[in-house]
Amino acid sequence: SIPPRKGKRQLARIIEALMCEFAVDFAEVARRTGRGPSEVADRLKGIDTAFPNMLGHTAGAITIRPEARELARMIARYVDAYAASEGHSSAI
Repeated sequence: SIPPRKGKRQLARIIEALMCEFAVDFAEVARRTGRGPSEVADRLKGIDTAFPNMLGHTAGAITIRPEARELARMIARYVDAYAASEGHSSAI
């Protein structure tokens, strides 16, 4: 289980990265929030199903494809809603 403060900070950084950089680098988020890259990846579970063909993947990152960038807010909201369903507060 992620301690609440670190969990909120991690979630906020993921949302910021999606909306501002159109990408989430798992190692960068983990380094900034003191959590493991696998925890960052866990926060993004199901995102491919929710937004098919809109995301690019590498072993350690997810990117929003250029043609889907206008949906960055919706994609970030999905991540926030997923976290809220796990008992975390909404960041957006």
